[in-house]
Amino acid sequence: MGFVALVGAALRSTNALLERPIYHDGPFLSEASGAALVVAVALVVPARWWPALRLATRTSIGPRPEWTYVAMLKRIMRGVISAPAVWVFVWCFIELATAYSATASTLLLVTYFAAVAVACVAAGRARRSSRLRQIGLALALLAAGTAVYGAHAYFDFGARIAAYLVTSAFLLGIAYWYRRPGGAGSAVMPQL
Repeated sequence: MGFVALVGAALRSTNALLERPIYHDGPFLSEASGAALVVAVALVVPARWWPALRLATRTSIGPRPEWTYVAMLKRIMRGVISAPAVWVFVWCFIELATAYSATASTLLLVTYFAAVAVACVAAGRARRSSRLRQIGLALALLAAGTAVYGAHAYFDFGARIAAYLVTSAFLLGIAYWYRRPGGAGSAVMPQL
């Protein structure tokens, strides 16, 4: 029931965010933004204490052999742990997509996608998670695509240059994080 309540709250909050007048208010300043923040905090609680949640689930299943439910339990725990990050990403995306004007929101989205991309690649590298690095790379490509789309659809000359500079800087950041540890001078020599 708790899961259903959290999903319902997230859906209602998303609906409230999308029903606001577009380009009317600044981002993160409305009642709908407050509701989205409450949902984010509510999702952090089970994600933070996932070991206790896993133990409670195992206890409630009872004497059933662990091998019959362990794969399902792993998927559930991954969902619980990643839910806050996914929600905050979607919430910020909606807020920035409806901020100020078409040009400003597109520039904000380019910057947002690129910053999250670099953060994902950095976290993926630190945690040795190829999945996080791949998500970061996909977001970097989304940032580049958004910049190109905005440059042709909305931007004047100055905004076009800013979008391309932001995208280039963050793509360089991703290239930096994807490089081999230690740089070019410490390449591994083959064994003779």
